[in-house]
Amino acid sequence: AGVIEAAPPLLVNISFGKQAGAPDPWRAAEGGAVDPLATGGAAGDPDPVVLVPAGNDNLERCHAQFDLGDGERTLAWRVQPDDETSNFLEIWALPEYRPGADGGLPEVPLPLEIDLELPDGTRAGYGAPGHRSVRELAGGLGRIYCDWVYSDQRAAYRLRYLICLAPDGLTVPGDPAARGAPAGRYRLHLKNCSCHSRLEVRARIQTDEATLPSARNARRAYFEDPDYVLFEPDGRLADSYPYPGGPRPVSYDNQSPIRRHGTMNAYAADDRVVAIAGFRSSDGRPAAYSATGLGLRDARWG
Repeated sequence: AGVIEAAPPLLVNISFGKQAGAPDPWRAAEGGAVDPLATGGAAGDPDPVVLVPAGNDNLERCHAQFDLGDGERTLAWRVQPDDETSNFLEIWALPEYRPGADGGLPEVPLPLEIDLELPDGTRAGYGAPGHRSVRELAGGLGRIYCDWVYSDQRAAYRLRYLICLAPDGLTVPGDPAARGAPAGRYRLHLKNCSCHSRLEVRARIQTDEATLPSARNARRAYFEDPDYVLFEPDGRLADSYPYPGGPRPVSYDNQSPIRRHGTMNAYAADDRVVAIAGFRSSDGRPAAYSATGLGLRDARWG
């Protein structure tokens, strides 16, 4: 009998995830975390298979997605008390914009402006941010960053905002007066300043982890909306679908800008990886906590 000489397949499991970054395959092919693993080995060897978790954020209310028309829209962001870690909220807007005539930044005003309202009603104001601008919130409570992000793969720019809040449970040795961003409901006001009748907006609350010895209590913030369905009629936490007996389940993500669809691990937004989700052994359906896709409607996002 002959002997088949073939290199065994290489499976690489990365048990790590995040909600930061473009929520689609927009920049996956450039500078991604899987680049060193997914580029293949020697000639004739099979490409490695990279496995990543789909993520456990399905019920965390950490993702919002909506169309922004000519007016203003408000999104409620709940910061929990006794949180010893910073909170980060990232906002991306479409459409994409081509580089300017000289190959530089798009020659258009910023299509989206934001204003952050604190729990006490204080507002940062819309202002007129620019590329790589930084706005300080009153009292050093946080910052708002704005920049155009370029994709070599798409040869286009997208607009991104990043809102950073100091921990609610902030303690500064030797400075008892120092305080962090207070817990409570923050309101994010968004305004379409583009020439388009609508913008596609997606907001994601980044994963909250306590990584410092002095910050042990991480309480993740979440979005709030009265139209978001939290519970099924029988009292169970509402999954992405109620899974009726028929062949086509009905999605709960219909009325609210807060979506379960789109909560997938950002590292899974790469066609070179395999995303592994949790499931129920009783009936084979996805586990309620397991993220529901990238929220794609087409080859881009949204």
